[in-house]
Amino acid sequence: MDKNISSQLALSVEQMLQLQCIGVDISDTRLAWCPLYWPNDPTTLIGYYLMDKVIAESEICDTIWPTYTLEDIMLKLPLAEVRYNELMPKDRNWVASICLANHHFLKKNYPDKTPLDAAFNALKRMAIEYPNEIIKITGNIKI
Repeated sequence: MDKNISSQLALSVEQMLQLQCIGVDISDTRLAWCPLYWPNDPTTLIGYYLMDKVIAESEICDTIWPTYTLEDIMLKLPLAEVRYNELMPKDRNWVASICLANHHFLKKNYPDKTPLDAAFNALKRMAIEYPNEIIKITGNIKI
């Protein structure tokens, strides 16, 4: 899968590892990256494909990498928004914002090149500064 396309669908394995390292509970992920190997050589990795985590865990894939989509991140952040801001420099047009009403209406902005990356940066900062404010995704939300 083209890296540019995959970076718009779900967080990368590396990004999910960063979240785990700072203490984010990722047990509520709904999707997973599964490795794709060359048919004639099962030791040669040629890429990853995205699929439902429950299906991937049912022995379809030997190894899976749970991941979040932009929607998942938005559900985890309290009072979050992602918007396109033409006033930002051309290489950083997307901004994720978080408002914490119970902390004297603290508002923080996180700009980046894609909506998913902006939201990822917001979630990382929340996990470091306000870990108890992160919301666990529950229920059967359709993709």
